[in-house]
Amino acid sequence: MLLDPDLLLDKQEQRWPEVSFTSFDRNLSECSGMVAGDIRGAWKTAPSILTKTLRLLLGIWILAFFSVRTTETQEKNHFPCCTPGPQGPPGHNGNPGHNGYNGEKGEKGEPGERGASGDPGRPGLPGKPGSIGPKGDRGERGIPGHPGVFLPQPKSAFAAKLGKNYPEPGKPIAFHNITYNEQQHFDETSGVYTCQIPGIYFFGYNMEAFRNSHIMLFKKGTVVTESCQTSTDAYESLSGSTILTLEKGDQVWLEVKQDFNGVTHSSYFIGYLIFAS
Repeated sequence: MLLDPDLLLDKQEQRWPEVSFTSFDRNLSECSGMVAGDIRGAWKTAPSILTKTLRLLLGIWILAFFSVRTTETQEKNHFPCCTPGPQGPPGHNGNPGHNGYNGEKGEKGEPGERGASGDPGRPGLPGKPGSIGPKGDRGERGIPGHPGVFLPQPKSAFAAKLGKNYPEPGKPIAFHNITYNEQQHFDETSGVYTCQIPGIYFFGYNMEAFRNSHIMLFKKGTVVTESCQTSTDAYESLSGSTILTLEKGDQVWLEVKQDFNGVTHSSYFIGYLIFAS
């Protein structure tokens, strides 16, 4: 049995205790001789199976014997018991362990305090127009507005009756009976209307014919519209109308075709400005 030499020092005198090992050695020798004699006797007399059993039992007996003798020797000589040594330095930290499994979901916590308002976001895109709502109530009548400025509208108009039968063909028909020609834009001698106010005009005619007749409306020497009929010994009516755009100086008139001049004195020719351009 190994003992720490420092523990065997006398605590008061700081010296080794006086211990006699003579009796211990004598007892150990006697015990060894007895065990050896027993083993030799058992080896010679016991059978093979008993030999193994005896060996085991002898081993246990020897171990127990030395244990008891050692204890008696320690108690007799007052050997100090083993005491713990000073604490050693801390060991190194071990490697980190593996992450554990996720725990169960906890209960819902209480709402936290309301945070401060953030900065306003950017305006979103315009939404789609909504559906038309129901018609609202009629509003109150507004106050009268300021009087407007009245501008006189330009005027130009005429109305003429033929006055005699069978006009000369191939030239403007002269209308001798004037019904209206206040602006004097229609020449009753030549039967030609001359535009003085650029704009949109209406022109029309209503001719009474007794025989073959062909009437044509001209603008600046070009036929715009015409009417034709064939009759013998009977009165017929020829009429036509149109809307023309005229510039200042443009001329409009009526003509009958050669051998088709059967119009009579009850025929009319009219024209007027619808609005100035």
